[in-house]
Amino acid sequence: MVMTRMAIYVGGPLDGEQVSAARRQRSANN
Repeated sequence: MVMTRMAIYVGGPLDGEQVSAARRQRSANN
């Protein structure tokens, strides 16, 4: 579990940015 999360954090910074953008859009809509 930990290793998979580490790989996601290290190998997927773009995914994190997309998630943050989605959260901002939701907060703006709400």
